[in-house]
Amino acid sequence: PVTKRTLAELTAFRMPNQTNRLAVQFDPYTAPRVPFISGIEVFEKNHRTTPHVHPHAHELFFILAGEGTGFCGSERFPVSAGDVVVFRPGAVHGIDVGAAGRMYCLELMVPNESFAEFVRMGTAGSLAEEDMCVLA
Repeated sequence: PVTKRTLAELTAFRMPNQTNRLAVQFDPYTAPRVPFISGIEVFEKNHRTTPHVHPHAHELFFILAGEGTGFCGSERFPVSAGDVVVFRPGAVHGIDVGAAGRMYCLELMVPNESFAEFVRMGTAGSLAEEDMCVLA
């Protein structure tokens, strides 16, 4: 069986104590229940990610629009539309966004490693009309 969702059907969660939002496509809590989480992550301008580690999960970002700076350990590198970044388990990492504007990414974390639970602790809403226009 196949499951299809539209942008309008996604629930966007503003992550706890952060400026970024994740519009969840699939996770362990939506049908079909999967052992990972994927979504469209929206980083607001001037977003700063607290350096963090996923002990057992790979985290992938496909940059759809906008630009920012990724970091892994002491390495920093530019990211922009069309780039794909994978952070391996155990790597201290994150992505920051400057003042130029929002950055949009497809995000995938395999396995979930409680990330879906963290995301769902945030404030639920939907993608803004501006976001829908950029993504469409």
